[in-house]
Amino acid sequence: RFRNVTGVQTCALPIYPEMRGKGLGTRLLQALMVECEAIGARQMIAVIGDSANVASIALHARCGFRFAGLLRASGWKHGRWLDTVLMQATLGAGDLSPGTSGLAALGL
Repeated sequence: RFRNVTGVQTCALPIYPEMRGKGLGTRLLQALMVECEAIGARQMIAVIGDSANVASIALHARCGFRFAGLLRASGWKHGRWLDTVLMQATLGAGDLSPGTSGLAALGL
């Protein structure tokens, strides 16, 4: 599921419970990273809406994302405050070259 928010592509990769633990999420995220790099993206940012979501944090870590920050009590859901975890992955040359924004390939 993709949404375009002011020139930023956002994505969610929900996996049905019966399909979890089979490496599907890892393969999907890795394929997405390859496609993002192919259009010139240099960074991917994961915004994980619950610091207790260890499966999502582990998935992103497996795919090369590093911890980038924590927003404490930044969202209210199901009667409680949730922390938001930020993770970041460098694609291609990252910030070592000027590269392209990749936005033109997205029609933005």
